[in-house]
Amino acid sequence: MQIVLSHTSKTPLYEQIKQQIQNQIMTGELKEGDALPSMRLLAKELNVSVITTKRAYEELEKEGYLFSAVGKGTFVAGQQPQVLNRTFMIWCGFTIKKGTVNGYRYK
Repeated sequence: MQIVLSHTSKTPLYEQIKQQIQNQIMTGELKEGDALPSMRLLAKELNVSVITTKRAYEELEKEGYLFSAVGKGTFVAGQQPQVLNRTFMIWCGFTIKKGTVNGYRYK
């Protein structure tokens, strides 16, 4: 898994990490069940704080992209319908907001 951070970007570092992992899942580079590096290892490799990698992992887990198993690690989750719908809409270039987008009601 390769992640490249820009320290001059206006996008927070945790968001850059999150977006790149999300993209690698959506493109199939990371597949269901693949293990991700520990938060500490990734933080060390990227030269950021563990809090930064923790926030990225937690948000991805909350959105259904990852799951954690205590004592085992963090893994790519199976694709759930709400993740697939959101992914498709992002791929199509829509900005997702609560409401209706082209007849599709998104919550």
